[in-house]
Amino acid sequence: MASITRPVSKVLNDILDNLQDIVKLEAKLATAELRADFFGSKKIIVWRGVAALSGFFACVFLMACGFFALRYAVPDWAAAAILTIGSGAICALGVLMSQKDRARRRREP
Repeated sequence: MASITRPVSKVLNDILDNLQDIVKLEAKLATAELRADFFGSKKIIVWRGVAALSGFFACVFLMACGFFALRYAVPDWAAAAILTIGSGAICALGVLMSQKDRARRRREP
């Protein structure tokens, strides 16, 4: 039985070379996956932006509609004040609910 012996330094050198190749290839793979995820989700980001902008304009026109409806019942300044206070209250409620949710998430492991 013939055994081929290599010096330990040569074996360790080969192992280190192989590990370097593995790390380089893993980095390339991770970069390719990130690019694929980014360009795949680019359409989703665009459509969410369009939806957010459309929602914003819908809220603006709803407030204008409310203003014109309230003008018949109260003076103009009061209609504007009512809508301002109402939208401010909704905004404050949203902030409080998000803070409550954030605090709940921090307590959970």
